[in-house]
Order: sequence, then C-alpha cells, then structure tokens
Amino acid sequence: MIASDLVVEAGDVEIGLQERNGQLEVDIIQARGLTPKPGSKTLPAAYIKAYLLENGVCIAKKKTKVARKSLDPLYNQVLLFAESPQGKVLQNTDSLWSQSSPLS
Repeated sequence: MIASDLVVEAGDVEIGLQERNGQLEVDIIQARGLTPKPGSKTLPAAYIKAYLLENGVCIAKKKTKVARKSLDPLYNQVLLFAESPQGKVLQNTDSLWSQSSPLS
C-alpha cells in the first residue's frame, strides 16, 4: 500500500494470488480502514490499482471497479495479467476520490 501526501495511511487490502496457465490471477477481495482526506465531507469512491513490475519497470497494470461511499469496500474481483509472474513483483495501491476530485 502506498500513501500519498494527501491521504493519511490508507488501510489494508486483502488479495489472493494464483498462477494459472502461465498467467497471474490477482483476486482483490476487499479493502479495510481506508482514510479519506482530512476535512472531507463525503465518503470516498475507492478503487485498487495493481502494477506488475519487472526489474522495477511497470510492464502491466490493472484496476478494479470503483466502490462508492465506503471506507471498507468489498470488491471480489479478479484482475488477470497475461504475463507469467516468474521474476516479477506485484505492487498495489488504493486510490480515493471524492466526487470529481482525486484525493490520492
């Protein structure tokens, strides 16, 4: 999890990883304890971005659907990367939005 300078520590993301037929399946289950921007009057719309890195370079990225008005969103979504996970690193971030303005 990466926290930006606009969001206090963002919480936890529950994921599962599986290699199937040479591809990487990332099961995004849920996020818990997301923290909105201080002073925000609305609950955020949140999504998870996952980056597949090789030697520190992003070779693929995916994101979940947006979960609106929740600090504990449930996703139950599979992100499928066509690349083999061998020798790769998976990095995930959460992003919070309040109406039309990004918070992270």
